[in-house]
Amino acid sequence: MTELTAAARRALTATCTHWRDTDLDEFTTLERGRPGHLELLLEPETESELAALVRVLREHGVATETIAGQSGLVEAQRPHGVAIRMTRFDTVGEATLADGTTVAPGRLGDLAGRAPAELRGARIRVGAGATIDAINEVLAPAGLKLPIVMGSTGSATAGACAANGSAGANAIRYGTAADMARYVRGVLGTGEIVAQEVPRRPRLTDPEHCAIRADRFSHGESLVGSQGALGLITEVTYEVVPVARDQAVALLPVPDVASATYLREQLARRFDRGDTALELFEIIARPTLHRALQHADRSLRDGTREAPWYALALVVSDVATGPSAFGSAFVEELATFLMMEALALDGDLIFPQGDFDFDHDPARLMEVREACSEMSRLLPKQAYDVVVPVARLDGFVEALEADVAAAHPEFQLGVFGHGGVGALHIHAIAPDQATVERARDDLDRRVFDLVVAHGGSPWAEHGVGSKWGEEWQRRTPPEVQEQMLRLKRRCDPDNVLGSRLFGFDRLLAG
Repeated sequence: MTELTAAARRALTATCTHWRDTDLDEFTTLERGRPGHLELLLEPETESELAALVRVLREHGVATETIAGQSGLVEAQRPHGVAIRMTRFDTVGEATLADGTTVAPGRLGDLAGRAPAELRGARIRVGAGATIDAINEVLAPAGLKLPIVMGSTGSATAGACAANGSAGANAIRYGTAADMARYVRGVLGTGEIVAQEVPRRPRLTDPEHCAIRADRFSHGESLVGSQGALGLITEVTYEVVPVARDQAVALLPVPDVASATYLREQLARRFDRGDTALELFEIIARPTLHRALQHADRSLRDGTREAPWYALALVVSDVATGPSAFGSAFVEELATFLMMEALALDGDLIFPQGDFDFDHDPARLMEVREACSEMSRLLPKQAYDVVVPVARLDGFVEALEADVAAAHPEFQLGVFGHGGVGALHIHAIAPDQATVERARDDLDRRVFDLVVAHGGSPWAEHGVGSKWGEEWQRRTPPEVQEQMLRLKRRCDPDNVLGSRLFGFDRLLAG
């Protein structure tokens, strides 16, 4: 790829109505990784404008990165030189019910009061730059939601989440954003405008296999699940779900990850029964929880037991229940089940005293969970986003804690994540940045070796991006790399979009 010449700059700015070449520090100074040097930011407004822009990029041999908000594409955000930002594609279009009825965004309130069964199978058409929160604000009057639960839904965009297969806390029930997408439009790296039905992918429920992984294109030759390496999504149609009529959340102290996994199995047996479901199951290490509580300025309910680990479980019901001393009859059902029926492996009751935190409104405890993602912000650290089979989650965490403590006792581990699908966020927090720099390579090797040894992938919902390009090439089977390169050459032959994703710039140059 050539440098950004004066002729290329003139052609790009003449093609794109909205562009910036000053005050770009906000896009290059990132919380994860080293900053880049951004010269030009392009913000196309229409699909045809984006297609014309891609043709100019090809003509002048200009490589770009994509800026996608704080969504699942965070590891790919290494803007350098020229970047494309899709936030102007922010419209929220009509909803379509399972019977084919279409409802304009402003009329979604007309669906209020319909039974959940009538709303199942509904879809919403949205622009790639619409944020998850903005979409759910439009859906709320209809009693519908796009079930993507992440700490960054205020800025995470619909297109980026579908492209990256972002998961979020309720992936245990709904899968990834790529699994929820049903139809996309976008522009390939050839400049061709395409419309794609998203291939259905069976949910991976086998506890011996990874449910989420980003080290390959999850949906084949599709804009969905390819992390922006083949083209840019302009519009997504997502399947949406009815909002629960009742819900109960509990933060549960457990002695280890194996006990958390057992508890998840017990909750699923009890509550996955048609009109109720286990919607979310997270695990949080004690040091991480304490940091999160401090960060969010929150405290737990009096009497909550201290423990090495905590599980955060949310169960939902399609049927509204009446009030009770616990807040609602549904919360009482959950609390009673945990105290009286959920037996530990040795036959003892897990929570005989009700020594856990619970609520009928998940907002307070979910705020604590979201604070886990922020608890180490601006601290010197090395962060990882990994996935292992659920059946091996406890062994992996035990080995990780022991290995890091022995090799790098100066680091504190912050571990939390989607315990229901085996996806973990690991923050190795150091006393200073110099310590991080000295230990970085050895930490990377140790963490990745342990993940692979436990049958997992070093990359889950945050993607591979450019940050991990060399590691991906080192650890991914050659046949997988070649298959992905064939798709890259077909859909983006000049490597003008997401040019450094997976380190493709080096592979294609070779």
